Formats: sequence, C-alpha cells, structure tokens
Amino acid sequence: MINSRLTITILFFGIVLSCDTNRSINPFEDDIGSYSVYGAIELGGDNNKIRIRNVSIPFLADSGSGYENINVSLREVDSGREISLRDTIVNYNGNYTVNYLIGEELQARITYDFSIIYDDGNEVNSVFTMPGVTRHRINQNTIVNCYHPIRFTWDNVIAPEYILVEVGVNYQGQTYWGEVERIDEPDRVPGANSMDMVLTVRQLLVDIFPPPIGGEGATSIPVELWSPTVECNELDNNEIYIRYIHFGPDWEQFEETDYYIFDFLDSGEIENGIGFLGGIRRDSYRFEVQTLN
Repeated sequence: MINSRLTITILFFGIVLSCDTNRSINPFEDDIGSYSVYGAIELGGDNNKIRIRNVSIPFLADSGSGYENINVSLREVDSGREISLRDTIVNYNGNYTVNYLIGEELQARITYDFSIIYDDGNEVNSVFTMPGVTRHRINQNTIVNCYHPIRFTWDNVIAPEYILVEVGVNYQGQTYWGEVERIDEPDRVPGANSMDMVLTVRQLLVDIFPPPIGGEGATSIPVELWSPTVECNELDNNEIYIRYIHFGPDWEQFEETDYYIFDFLDSGEIENGIGFLGGIRRDSYRFEVQTLN
C-alpha cells in the first residue's frame, strides 16, 4: 500500500489555456480558457500519455463533442522533430478526456513542446524538459545492523531537478511504504550535481511507522530520537526497499509545497482549467541488513 504523495505525483496548480496566437501556457493564468493539459511523462516509459480536457463543456457531455476543432503536436524544441501521437477518448465515471499516447520513449534532458492548434490558426504551447538519468548509491558495502548510519546518494541531479524518496519493508505479510522526510530527506550536495541523506534503518522505519507524536501534549523529544512503532526485529525479513522519483526542472516551483495529489493522473478527478505537464524518472533498489537485532 502506498501512503504518500510519491505514488505518481501530479500537481494540481492551474495551468489554463487561452486562445492567443503562439502563446505559452502560464501556470498562474487568471483567465479561464478552453482546455487543460496534464501528465507526468516518465523517462524510459513505454506507456506515456498527455491528457487534455475541454473545460468549457459539462463533465457528463457526449464523449465526441468539444474536440473537433483542434489538432495537437509534440516535437523536440532543438531539432524540430515531431513525435507521433495517437488519440483515444477515456471515460472516468462520466468525465471524458482525450489521451494522446506518445509513440516513442522521450530522451533525457531533451526539451519538448506540446501544442494545441485551433482551426483558426491560434496555438497554445506547453514546454517541458525531461530529467537526467539518476545514479543511486550507498556508502556501505555491508549494513551491519539497524543502527548503522548509511549515506544515500543520488548523482546526476542537476538543479532545479530534485528527488523524492520512499522506503519500504515487509511486515506481517505485507509491504509497507513511507515517504522519507521526517528525520532527514534528500538535500543538495554543495558543489555537486547530487543529493544525499544520512539515516539508519531504524530511523527510516520512523517514516513508515511514525510514533503518535503531535497535537496537545506533544513531546519535545528531538525528531532524530523518535522511535518507530514497529521495530527492526519485528520485520518479516532483512530486506529494505528504496524507490524514488527524479523530477525534471519544470517541477521546481512545487518542490517545497504540498501541492501533490495521490494518483492524480489516473484518478480522472479533474476540475476545470487545472493541470501540469512535466517529466519524471522513477527507479528503485534494495539492500539487506545483516542483523535486525
């Protein structure tokens, strides 16, 4: 079970399309336009799609209406090469949207332009850049026990790209996940295109099984001394899972905010005139602890 914003995190700040000629999409646009565009385009993904919705028609309108007077295109900005798209209409509980399936894998640190072209020649554009290929590592060949400090590093993360991380463990026959953020989280390495964090396995467990701290009578115990409600020796085995999302530079404005919605891309819960289009890369790895005692 995934219990954090990391799932397939799609932002819900408004990106509203208006009909001025050759105009770029402004995420802080004030005027309501005709279409919203949204998607998290995954580096190396073979099932990427860009979704648009005509926000001027009711949610329960006929699925065939509202998309007759537009054409769309996706191209590499530097080369001008056009990427093939295939459209399909999707019904999310009566909320009709059009998915444009991307016909090939997009490339690391290439900038793309998604355009909506109207029959009258007006055009709006959303430009996004894919992230680089992350290189992850830890500074220990052997993790002796749950109190052993580990430095986790992600290389080739050029600012303003950034990383969000989840940790998972097996407990009572299930895999539990938590976003790594309470005691430490990935931060910039000065003078390097890297992010890192230092945590023990026991401290990682605090993000999965946090103590009931907060509200009235909250304890003054420093966060680095918090104890998880499930200890290492209660886990099913000694396997620790790490998974992360490497966000492209377009997500920078949201790095320090809470504007994330779980499974937003797949939920279909789209309000008028909102959306975000950006590139991500997902990856994961595992390591073992020698002893859980």
